[in-house]
Amino acid sequence: MLDPTSDDPWEHLRLSPGTGFYQSLTTRGEVSIDVLGLNRGTLPRGRLAALRAASALMREWLEARAAGDQGRALFEQRALLDQPFADVVYMAARMNQFPAMRRILPARLSEALDQHDFLSWYVIN
Repeated sequence: MLDPTSDDPWEHLRLSPGTGFYQSLTTRGEVSIDVLGLNRGTLPRGRLAALRAASALMREWLEARAAGDQGRALFEQRALLDQPFADVVYMAARMNQFPAMRRILPARLSEALDQHDFLSWYVIN
């Protein structure tokens, strides 16, 4: 099972932006999906909604930063770092680094990800 304090989920899981389901890449990823029920009930649908909302929040953050509105930018950044957005933003940002994977991301999300290194917000040991 993955340890969120030391494991990079990217090495073990992939988020399908079309379905919201996590897919395992390793045995530890599979165990985490099963034990934690990462694909249970409405979680996948919630991830899809979070992906759409995260795209809008990223654009808001970019606009606030460009306008010099630090308060609004900080508000949007905090929202993106909270659940349910944190895991989907992290996975989307990682996917956006690879041309073959970025094609399956929603276009507006990929465009927002191109404008800032959102991965720099996450600390993975």
